[in-house]
Amino acid sequence: MALVDRVSQLLLWLLPWTWYLLRIALRLAFITVNNLYVIPAHFVWMLCLQPVRILRPELFWRLEGIMFKWLLAQVGWWGYSAGYKMYECGEDISHTYSDEAIVIVNHQSTADVATLMAALQHKGPVVRRMMWIMDYIFLYSNFGWCAWTHGDFFLQQGQQYRDVMLKLLKDHLKTRYLNRNHQWIILFPEGGFLRKRRERSQK
Repeated sequence: MALVDRVSQLLLWLLPWTWYLLRIALRLAFITVNNLYVIPAHFVWMLCLQPVRILRPELFWRLEGIMFKWLLAQVGWWGYSAGYKMYECGEDISHTYSDEAIVIVNHQSTADVATLMAALQHKGPVVRRMMWIMDYIFLYSNFGWCAWTHGDFFLQQGQQYRDVMLKLLKDHLKTRYLNRNHQWIILFPEGGFLRKRRERSQK
């Protein structure tokens, strides 16, 4: 009888953990599969819409922006599916959704990107008309290819590259930012995690 009680207690203890671990495995599987098919699907659509780019470039970039917004929604869903809820406070900035603006965000952790993508989803045309400034290393990731197609700017850090990067950014703003009707520019001013860059930035 004592053995039965022990087994019952063990099963009761394992049941919540089993469901918890199963949820983690399912989320990991979904995110992996999602990354494997969403990026190629995005490029297939971009390829199919190339005739539209030639005939109606303004319509093409509008459609590209909509699909880019859907793409970022997939990343924003990662936090939501993990049970995280987002609350916003402060002034109402809805009147700036269609204006040109620079959004500066402190970089605390890797979760900042997914959180920001989720937060911007419901802000009118912001997501499809924004331009990210990010480290050049992300160009070699699967998402970096989509960001490059969208018109984001990849920055190489270091004092030796500063003048070159400023010139490239100026050219980028003329050839991509303005031509594609982008409005918000988003960047992490530290160039990386704040806790790792604060001391070096002060120098």
